[in-house]
Amino acid sequence: FFVSPAKDVAYYVFSPQWNGKPTDIFLKDNVEKQVSQKKSEKDGVVTIECTIAAKDGSYTRSYVDVEDTNTNTRQVFGIKYRDQKVFDANKDRYTQFKNSLVQFAD
Repeated sequence: FFVSPAKDVAYYVFSPQWNGKPTDIFLKDNVEKQVSQKKSEKDGVVTIECTIAAKDGSYTRSYVDVEDTNTNTRQVFGIKYRDQKVFDANKDRYTQFKNSLVQFAD
């Protein structure tokens, strides 16, 4: 997790060298609700786009989880934000953050 200096947005990345489970971002049923989830699969690559919101309305978090079953790898990127205005203001930074990952193998 990387929190902005203004503390209004947090970025998330999960990218182990090999596959794994991003358990730290699973839905917390007691305080959160799932807003949307879209799953697609092509050539062994499973992509899940998910948005979760706090039940009290204090935040929303969105994730893109890409698991390649052929190479046994996984990358998850996410953003947690206070409201849509904050998300819109940070959308370009979030895209830059996602594009900045360089992963190395053995």
